[in-house]
Amino acid sequence: MSEAKEDPGNGVIPVQVEVDQDGKVNDDEEGASWKITSRPPLRISTSFSQFSGNSSQKDDDTPPNAEDEGQGPSFIPEETTPAPETGPKQGLSTDSELDSWDWQSRRRAALEILTSERSYMESLHILERFYQIPLCASVSLPTQLISPLNIRIVFGNLSDIIMQRIQLDQPPPSHPDRGRNLIWDPRTDEVGDIFLVMTSYLKVYGIYSRGFYHALERVTTISSSNSAFASFLKTQAAKHANPGLDLHHRLLEPIQRIPKYKLLLEKLLKYTPPSHPDYSGLQGGLTQVVEVANQVNEMIKKQQEHLKMLEIQRNIFGLGEKLVVPGRYLVKQGTIRKICRSSHQPRELFLFSDVLIYAAPPPLFDGMYVFRMKFPLGECRVTRIPDQASRGMRNAFFIGSRLKSFEAYVETETERDAWVTAISRAIQEYQSAQQTLRRDPKIGELKAMVCYVNEEYEAPVWQEDWEASRCLVCMEEFRVYRRRHHCRLCGYVVCGSCSTRRFLIPGGAGGEGDRMARACDQCM
Repeated sequence: MSEAKEDPGNGVIPVQVEVDQDGKVNDDEEGASWKITSRPPLRISTSFSQFSGNSSQKDDDTPPNAEDEGQGPSFIPEETTPAPETGPKQGLSTDSELDSWDWQSRRRAALEILTSERSYMESLHILERFYQIPLCASVSLPTQLISPLNIRIVFGNLSDIIMQRIQLDQPPPSHPDRGRNLIWDPRTDEVGDIFLVMTSYLKVYGIYSRGFYHALERVTTISSSNSAFASFLKTQAAKHANPGLDLHHRLLEPIQRIPKYKLLLEKLLKYTPPSHPDYSGLQGGLTQVVEVANQVNEMIKKQQEHLKMLEIQRNIFGLGEKLVVPGRYLVKQGTIRKICRSSHQPRELFLFSDVLIYAAPPPLFDGMYVFRMKFPLGECRVTRIPDQASRGMRNAFFIGSRLKSFEAYVETETERDAWVTAISRAIQEYQSAQQTLRRDPKIGELKAMVCYVNEEYEAPVWQEDWEASRCLVCMEEFRVYRRRHHCRLCGYVVCGSCSTRRFLIPGGAGGEGDRMARACDQCM
C-alpha cells in the first residue's frame, strides 16, 4: 500500500475513520485518511458524526459474553490521495498564521475525543454486562446475591448514562446532512456543535453523582457481610481486560468523565484558531461542561459531608438526638485539651454550622466518643487567651455561652488561631442567616413560622417524573405511600421525608405575591 502524504500547500489532513469486522487499531500512518463505521456486534456505538459512515447497534436481546469485551469502533488507516487545495476555507482568513497553523495537532485532538469516548463507553459496557446484568438475573434465583433495592442503590441511573450518552454517531441538529462518508478536514469541519446539545445528557451525571458515595458505602457494607457477593465481585473482576479495576473503580468512572470532557475540549480549543467556525462551538461546549463539573463537584462534596455526619452520629454515644438534620454540616473537627478543675482532659471538638459539640474519647475505643455538651452557636462567643506561663497554659482560647463556659488549649499557636477563626466565622454566618429569616405572611397569627428568603431565585430545570424511580437523597423507591416531589432549588425528584425544608420566593415586579416553595434537605 502506498503511503498517503499530507499536502504541504494547504495543510488539509484528509481524515476518515473506518471500523471493520476485525476491530483492530492501526493509526501509524500520519497521512492516512480515516473513515468510521460501526460493527454490528457492538451495542454501544461511539463515533464522531464528522468521521462517521453508517452505524448499527447490537440487538438488546443478544446475551452478553466475555468475548465481546473491547468491541467498538476501531480505527484502521485507509490509503487515499490528499485532498487538493481549493482556496480559503469558510470562516478562516488567508493570513500566513493560518496557513502555518498546526492542523495535524487539531486533527489528533479531535481523534482523541473519539477514542476516549469509545474507551469510556466500553468501560460502562463492562460495568453493565459483568456486574449489573448478572446481579439483576440473580434476583429471581433462590440464591440471590443482593436485593433489588441494593442493586438500584449501587448502580443508580447507570442505564440512563448509557442510553443518553453523547450521540457522537449522529449528525448534530445544526448539520443534519453531515456524517455520511465525509473526509474530516481540520481546517473547516467542526466538533464543538456536538457538545452544544449536551444539556440533557450531562443532567444524568448530576443524578448519578448524588448517589455515588452511598453506592460505594453499600458495596463495602454488603461485601463485608456477604461472602457470596464478595466472591462474585472477585470473579467478575478477573473476567475482563483490566482485572485490577474492581467494582469501586468502575463506579468511579462516570464521576471522572465530566472533568475528562473538560480537558479534551480545552486541548482541542488550544489547537483551533479563533477565526475557525468550530471555535465558538467549542467555547460554548466547554462552558456547559465546566458548569456541570462544578455541579457534580458540589453534589459529591455534599455526599461526603452527609456521610461524615452519619459517621459522627454513629460514633458519639449519649447524644440523645439526631445529629443529621437539614441544613447542618460539619465545619471543623479536632482534639483539644479542656481545662477542668483538677486536670486537663482531652476532648474532641465538633464545630457544625449551627452548634458546637464536645465529647470525651473513651480510653479503649478508638474513634468513639461520649457526649458531654452541646452549645447553640447563636449563644456562643470565642476569644483568645494570652499565654500564661505561671499556669503552664499556652495557645489557649475561651468559649462562653449561656449554658456553660470553658477554657481549652491546643498544641500550636497556628492551630489555636484556626479554631478561633473557624468558630468566629461560623457564629457570624449563623447569625447572618438568622437575620434573613422572615415570617410567612400567609400563616398570620395561626403559627409562628420562619423561612429562608431566596432574593435571587431562578427556577431550575425539572427532572421528569419518569426519570426517577426512587428518591435521589435516601434512594428509597417511590410507591403509593412515598410520593414524588420536585425540589424548587435543584429540580430533582425527591420524597417528602427528604424535602422538609421550605423557602420564600419574593414576588416579582409584575405584581406576583410571595410564595412558599419546597426544597430538598441537601439543597438547604
